[in-house]
Amino acid sequence: NDEGGACTPINNTGYYFTNAGEVYYCVHDSENLEPTECTKQACISGQYYYIDEAYYRCESSSSLVPVMSRYCSYNENVIINFPLALTENTRQD
Repeated sequence: NDEGGACTPINNTGYYFTNAGEVYYCVHDSENLEPTECTKQACISGQYYYIDEAYYRCESSSSLVPVMSRYCSYNENVIINFPLALTENTRQD
């Protein structure tokens, strides 16, 4: 979805959110030799995640809701998860 909520084709590798708050990590072949592959991302209920410069709270095993500062307790300590995209390591000797 774009910022207005309209559906748009996936043309970059990265995280994508559905209107239902589910997150998919999609790998896009810029040469269009392979189809785009997306994997639904799981999260741990009640934990917080930092994805694409924004904070989210996991409401179920796969639904992330944006965190609003007005709902945060000043004295509350939380663990923030930073999911990393899978990368292919290549060594050049």
